[in-house]
Amino acid sequence: MEHSGPQKYSSARDRYRGYVDTCKQYGREVQNLECEYSFEQGLLAAEEILEKYPAVDGIISCNDMVAISVFKVLRRHGYQIPEDVQIIGFDNVALAHLMTPELTTIRQPIADMGKTAVQCIINYATGADVTRENKFPVTLIKRETTVMK
Repeated sequence: MEHSGPQKYSSARDRYRGYVDTCKQYGREVQNLECEYSFEQGLLAAEEILEKYPAVDGIISCNDMVAISVFKVLRRHGYQIPEDVQIIGFDNVALAHLMTPELTTIRQPIADMGKTAVQCIINYATGADVTRENKFPVTLIKRETTVMK
């Protein structure tokens, strides 16, 4: 099950495409709910997940704040994390390792992304070539909301 971010953002569309491709690769059904990048919207989406996909055993959230709200709703409904449902966030915010159990998340190279964005603005302003698409590597930070071998 995946919480995709708002599809109006290219980053959310790219993440969703990666999720769909991976589901196809492993013969899994695509199960998705679009969700805004906020704690409050994550609470609502988590309730919808439990209604729409009652057998859910794993959730990839569009960001860490949504993952934390999903965790809260699941615990309120009596689920054990990660035994019943595994959760992965995205962004590696400071709260991710402060909660218990600690949130498994995907880290982006934010500093590199910021530097590249500024360089693109400078290049644009000076008439130099601007790279329209920049891709950055991500890292899975394995913590306690997943059981990975």
